[in-house]
Amino acid sequence: MPGDYIKVEFSAEATGVAEWMWVRVTGCDDAKRLVFGTLDNAPVNDSSGKLRLGTELAISFEPDQGAPQSLNVLTLLYFS
Repeated sequence: MPGDYIKVEFSAEATGVAEWMWVRVTGCDDAKRLVFGTLDNAPVNDSSGKLRLGTELAISFEPDQGAPQSLNVLTLLYFS
């Protein structure tokens, strides 16, 4: 739901180091399994400088079969 927060795992391309960051949800397309939102914290491990506070994101997801109200976030599709 818009206004909710989700925690997403990001992996640095160069190092492969993973970092969990908060994303504020701005929209969702359940049919396409996409969540849209903005990054709500500044990354520590992004040496590329591509991600920063407020970056707009589109993230694909799969429902977690073991927990009805949670998501397994799979792939960062786009950011601007």
